Amino acid sequence: MSDIPALERTARQDRPRVSVVIPARDEAAYIRRCIASVRRVLLASRVRAEIIVVDDGSTDGTAEAVAHCPASWEVRLLRREVPGGKGAAVLLGFTHAQGDLVAFIDADLELPPRDLLPMIRRAVAAPGRTCVVAARTRDSRRPLERISSHLARRLIAAVLRLGVSDTQAGLKLFPGWFAREVLPQAVQERGWLFDIEMLLLAREHSLELAEVPVEVHAVRPRSAKAGTMLRALPALLRYAARRWRPAPPRALSGREFMRTLRFLAVGLTNTTVDLLAFIGLLALRPPGRDPFLAALYAVSAWAMASASGYLLHSRVTFRAKLPVAGFYLVTGSAVGLQALCTVIGTSAGFPHGPILGKAFGMVLSGLVSYLGYRELAQRRWVHRRRMPKVSASPSEEW
Repeated sequence: MSDIPALERTARQDRPRVSVVIPARDEAAYIRRCIASVRRVLLASRVRAEIIVVDDGSTDGTAEAVAHCPASWEVRLLRREVPGGKGAAVLLGFTHAQGDLVAFIDADLELPPRDLLPMIRRAVAAPGRTCVVAARTRDSRRPLERISSHLARRLIAAVLRLGVSDTQAGLKLFPGWFAREVLPQAVQERGWLFDIEMLLLAREHSLELAEVPVEVHAVRPRSAKAGTMLRALPALLRYAARRWRPAPPRALSGREFMRTLRFLAVGLTNTTVDLLAFIGLLALRPPGRDPFLAALYAVSAWAMASASGYLLHSRVTFRAKLPVAGFYLVTGSAVGLQALCTVIGTSAGFPHGPILGKAFGMVLSGLVSYLGYRELAQRRWVHRRRMPKVSASPSEEW
């Protein structure tokens, strides 16, 4: 990439400089042990270490605990008088970091600093081009915390398709140029979702996202409050729209044009089956103004049509087996959309309201289906052509 400094394009694998930012707010009980652990790991690995602690408006003596660390530890302390959130603290530390690689780690040591070593190895294998994310595996937290965290991670991974399974772990490592010159200016989120915006920006800068498995060692109870999650929902939806926005239009190749025609032909076939089945159900037992019966008819008709849809789209439209789970996720979304439109049309009491609602729902669901199936097919083709990832073999001294 043209915007990667020459120094980092030719980063030395023997002793890269690594900056570790530790955001801390009321972490007086853990901060010195965290600093000592990070320092011990980095020095043992023979990297040139830099540790930066950002005190985000603590009131429990966190800054004083850092200030009393031995001078030989060479810890830099940055203070924010007014709390600005974890994201703001991390970005402030990134602004002052000088390393070839820049990481941040939570101060409570739930994610062990020793996991920095395989992350550094992976980043050094492709200097200036790789962001490494900790992916939580074994987890000693309470069952409810584990389950809720796992479900949230799976949801975010499915919606944002970033290529990583864990966006929220408090241990990540970035190329120095990206951490200093891009993230502090570009990241707007300062709260719970700042990690996601960082990873979105990494994708937009064509950086590789790699994962390293880590174990979580519970230190204290954690639970995401419902209010916090609801407040984060608009930002998450905004990031999803940003990630899923279509590419700029371009001229269709002959192959793409024929694929589009095949999709339309299969879609027309399925739509005909769908509509005929729906009309047949209406003739057998008219729903009157019963919206739920009409919705049941809409779902049943779509189910009949989609029974062959998977086979036809796989064999005729894209000529490649589509992911079953993804296909039916898209189909289910279209089913729900049609049912909703049918309910609205039936409840309105217009003449032929169920038919009108169904027809409108078919148009919307057809658009959803087209975009969804095309995305599934494109992802499969990318997977087929994807080059094998570079192995991050450590040097002997690592």
